[in-house]
Amino acid sequence: MCIREDRRAAAPGAATPHARVTPVPAAGAHDEARSLLAACGLPIDDLDDPGVRLFATRSGRTLDGVVGLQWLDAGVLLRSLAVAPGARERGVARGLVAFAEDEAIAGGAVDIHLLTSSAAPFFERLGYVPVDRAAAPPAVVETRQFASLCPASAVLLRKALTPRQMSVPAGPLPGGVRP
Repeated sequence: MCIREDRRAAAPGAATPHARVTPVPAAGAHDEARSLLAACGLPIDDLDDPGVRLFATRSGRTLDGVVGLQWLDAGVLLRSLAVAPGARERGVARGLVAFAEDEAIAGGAVDIHLLTSSAAPFFERLGYVPVDRAAAPPAVVETRQFASLCPASAVLLRKALTPRQMSVPAGPLPGGVRP
């Protein structure tokens, strides 16, 4: 994972990267996203594998970050998290992970796994827990990420997914409807 995360809280009212995340079109083989991932030393050879979808966040026309999801049986492999150097320490990585988790939940996933050589502490702060690689689900083991692209020293992490609590406004909703 290619991130450097600011541990300070976001300023009140600051725009969250989560609100600007969009799918990366498959056409053109994700060239811009591939370039960022390659610059961060992350695997790109399997981006066209079945079930892999990339998402990106931008500032204007500038790519700030990218995250990937690879859909597996009842779970998802979070992969390809990279933040451009000029966008680091602004909460972009945290926003991309929150978006990826929400996408996984919306798709019916019950858990999410990832492999990392460098960002385990970041993910542990987000609720991910280390899992012995020998206990990895078969669907994760069968991915190229696990089988060959990530080094054997990469840490496997898992997080159980539960829908996030929706905040309900105290007063009437627009149109006078009460929650």
